[in-house]
Amino acid sequence: MNPARPARLCLCLSLLGLALIWQGPAWLKALQPRTYYQARFLVDFFQEWASARNYFGGLALYTSQEATLPLYLGEYKLPGDITFIAVNAHPPPSVLIALPFGKLDYAEAFLLWNAVSLVLLGGSIWIVLHNLDFACSPEAGFLILSLLLCCHPLLSHIQQGQLGIVVLFLITLCWACDRSDRYWLAGITLGIATAIKLFPGFLFLPFLLRRRWKTVFSGAATLAGVIGLTVGVFGIDTYREYVCDVLPVVQQYAGACHNLSFAGIWYKLLMPLPHWMPVVFAVASPHPVASTFGYLLASGIVVAILIAVVVRSRADGDLCFAASTVAMLLVAPIVWDHYLLLLVMPVALVWRRLPRSGPAWPLFLFVVCVLCIEPLVVMQHCLILMGTPRAANGNWLATPLDTVTALSVPSYAVAWLFALLGCLAWQQARRQVPPEGSTTSDACCLN
Repeated sequence: MNPARPARLCLCLSLLGLALIWQGPAWLKALQPRTYYQARFLVDFFQEWASARNYFGGLALYTSQEATLPLYLGEYKLPGDITFIAVNAHPPPSVLIALPFGKLDYAEAFLLWNAVSLVLLGGSIWIVLHNLDFACSPEAGFLILSLLLCCHPLLSHIQQGQLGIVVLFLITLCWACDRSDRYWLAGITLGIATAIKLFPGFLFLPFLLRRRWKTVFSGAATLAGVIGLTVGVFGIDTYREYVCDVLPVVQQYAGACHNLSFAGIWYKLLMPLPHWMPVVFAVASPHPVASTFGYLLASGIVVAILIAVVVRSRADGDLCFAASTVAMLLVAPIVWDHYLLLLVMPVALVWRRLPRSGPAWPLFLFVVCVLCIEPLVVMQHCLILMGTPRAANGNWLATPLDTVTALSVPSYAVAWLFALLGCLAWQQARRQVPPEGSTTSDACCLN
């Protein structure tokens, strides 16, 4: 027996104990949804649950939450509550999967939803570790559990009862099916994920570039089938209401401080929305055209780099999918902190392949730490380092320089992860050898 193993085991157990002491109370509160009643804090799970209740009660699916909140929970919107979301912001298929929960009490449905989400998270992590050939040991298990307990995106997801873990499981399964040549099944899972949250549709791009036509066709057919099923259950007016009434409401949140995509940087700079974070932006007047142009330009650059990565590394399906997943978050119109859970596979891939020597490794570890910390905490500490002044009421007075630096650090962390994947692709292309763990069909693409 390796004499160093007991020491490692004790160290990992100690880290797990510290994580439980530090984050245990927050997790216990997150898993007791009734505590949110007293806090008058409307979590995102209420959107799906209330829409499911609307369906069973004969109301329009996207009835205003200002009307459904007192109807179902006996609560009312507080005057001046800028965090209140007027309507369910998610597509109709997300309500379709929430219908079984609509028959339950809100707290019971919330707890069951989180339980299912945690099971799917465990399944997603197992798929990633199994396919990337990570060694499994008790020490590794304790370390992963410690990291999950301290991961703010995961805690935020559980607190909100979000859909992200469902999407994570589907796109992880899509990746695993693709690397095992189950192209039809890969397309089916990607089509379902796209129907639920729309932005995973970006992942069709690498399959198009790699000429995975079975995946593309089965994904498109599945997406059409899910939409057809949703229309059959809820009616065509539900989609019309979502497109015409809901999407314009959702778009206004692009300028929120905690929008971590490139769109968030440009909209915070030119069309800010003081949402959640006490920040006053130094913008004389909104510039919608300029902000949209900047966002499209930045997204175009990301897509161009991604195309180059996929073309140069077409034989490496793992690297193509990981880079596409990170690029998806950079170009999406709105990315909240809990969306960062979708980076499980890209982070694991970089961890597996990045050389431990040189400056890239410590920078990668720093990026992972930044992504695990609450973005608003990172932003506020960066504002302190920038010497940003405060108003009399305590709000930060952010200049344009503060916006593109301190308030955009989490976005740059995601961009750096994308850059690391691009560097790995460039090095792989220079070697011109099949990557470790690639499938036979991928290796044949080198010929």
